[in-house]
Amino acid sequence: SRAINADTGVNKQLTQMILKWRRPGQELLVGKPEYKSVIEASLGIPCRHDELVMEVMWGMKRFMPSLVRREKSELPKEDLLPVSQGLQMLLSSYGFDVKPEMVNDQIVATASVLFDCDAAEKKQYRDFHALGRHLKNVSGIEYENWDLLKLATAFKIITSFLQ
Repeated sequence: SRAINADTGVNKQLTQMILKWRRPGQELLVGKPEYKSVIEASLGIPCRHDELVMEVMWGMKRFMPSLVRREKSELPKEDLLPVSQGLQMLLSSYGFDVKPEMVNDQIVATASVLFDCDAAEKKQYRDFHALGRHLKNVSGIEYENWDLLKLATAFKIITSFLQ
């Protein structure tokens, strides 16, 4: 908050960091609309502040201590409570109606695990689906409506006879 000020612009240290790491043609993503105005006016660097940027900022704020080990500061409650739209959509897709004030690290971690499990299942299903096509070609067994567990069980049974 002291590095960017509507009256004084962008302080020297932040200016140097931005100029060092920003590449020509890149937009700078900023967490507040006033930062966008000040940086664009004082440094002439195009900035972006919108819903998508806020989604990224939410994740960064929430996980900063795990991303940057030396970061020990705790986020204020108002920064922790907003639920990202992505998290809200993910929780809704699983049938959870989670109010923003209910969100905590355990809910975020659980949603992350559920998402990872679904991604792994989808990848495994694609692999097993290819085996299912082979099964159909060899045996004529229709597998199209089978879930991953049923496909895996069928292949386990078939391969146990081959041993």
